Formats: sequence, structure tokens, C-alpha cells
Amino acid sequence: MALSAATVTSLAHAQAPVPIRTPLAQIPVAPFKTVSRVETNRVVFLPGQAMPKHKHSVPVICFIYQGDVLVKIGDAPEGRATQGTTTYGAPEVTVHSFRNAWAAEPGLAADGVGMSGAPLT
Repeated sequence: MALSAATVTSLAHAQAPVPIRTPLAQIPVAPFKTVSRVETNRVVFLPGQAMPKHKHSVPVICFIYQGDVLVKIGDAPEGRATQGTTTYGAPEVTVHSFRNAWAAEPGLAADGVGMSGAPLT
């Protein structure tokens, strides 16, 4: 039995490999806590725009998927988080600055993941 080109192509697509996963960060939750939910948000910054100084009551991870962010969390020196990297803010640690490093570029976007849904304080 001969297979047509369309059948071979169809079979090849049906057996496509699993998408590639690239680890970005592994951040322990310490002390351990039971989690009732996890939220994720997209935050879009205008050129040069910044979040005000704030704290979160839960761990927050941000994935930078467009642009660069100048960030200072806790006692760490200010640094630059670039596209494709993550930032981490521990609970109750002050986020002193989190701003779009590009003053003339289109909005920067970051995804934040926090356990529970506590507002900024």
C-alpha cells in the first residue's frame, strides 16, 4: 500500500515533538505555605513609566517579554532585567523601583505571577 504525500505529511504533523521548554527561574517558597490560588497579570509600561514604591504580601515573579526594566528590590543594587529574564520580589520586601528603561520605545510589558491576589501596599 503506497501512502500519498498528503498522508505522509499528516502523519508527520500528528507525531510532532513536544514543544521545547526553557527553564527561566527556579525560586523556592520559603517558608513553605499552602497556596489557595496563583494569579498572573500583564503590566504594560509606557516609555519611561514606573511603578511607585511598593510591597507585595506574596512572592511575585515577573517575566520580561518585551523591553528592559530597571529594577531595585530590597537591599539589592539597582539592576537591569532584559527581555527573556525574570525578576523576583519576596513577600513584604520593598520594590523601590521598577521602570521601563527605554524612554523612547513602545510600551514595555511584563507578566507577574503572585500567590494569592494581594494588592500592592
